[in-house]
Amino acid sequence: MNIVLAPSGFKESVSAEHVAANMKEGIIWALPEAKVISVPLFDGGEGFTETMVAWTDGTLHSAEVTGPINQQVKAIFGFLTLVGNVRL
Repeated sequence: MNIVLAPSGFKESVSAEHVAANMKEGIIWALPEAKVISVPLFDGGEGFTETMVAWTDGTLHSAEVTGPINQQVKAIFGFLTLVGNVRL
């Protein structure tokens, strides 16, 4: 049996990647012979950068920047490796 999981995350609580991992664990427990592929969905919100960096074996970085109301905030950005390295 082939199963594709494509969950979204739960804002401010669980990332799409963790949702997919837990769903996969439950399916494998119930159907050990199943082939499960996880493809977490993102809308560019929370967790998007971290997940794209993880999928491509990229690197995550941060910097202090000036925010929209002239305050210093920490920004997170990532450098991705070749798309061919994506692991599903």
